[in-house]
Amino acid sequence: MKIAIPVDHNCIDSTVCSSYSHAPYFMLYDFKTNEYQFLLNRFDETVKRADITATQILADQQVHILVTKHCARHTASLVNDADIRVYRAKYDTIQENIDAFERNELEIMTELRPDLYQNSEQ
Repeated sequence: MKIAIPVDHNCIDSTVCSSYSHAPYFMLYDFKTNEYQFLLNRFDETVKRADITATQILADQQVHILVTKHCARHTASLVNDADIRVYRAKYDTIQENIDAFERNELEIMTELRPDLYQNSEQ
């Protein structure tokens, strides 16, 4: 099982980024191998829907769990459609959130931010 966390820097000491789709990097942790991997988020600032790119990156890596601080409704729908469960980050660091997930302390995200692009073309 793989977990993904949007992070500010490509190092294990990084903090969790406040944005899922605009995070500079994604940290992937594989529970089977105990290996960490950092992926560059290739979103384009000129594109309104960076959540599509971010979700495709995670789906391509066969991620099962996303731990993030915030998630818009439409983004959560995209992520769920990719068979990725969304959990709310409880702590600021990568390792604290991985440990919390293993202890079943993280909650599935139910309070979602309103969509920013409600009236735009999809």
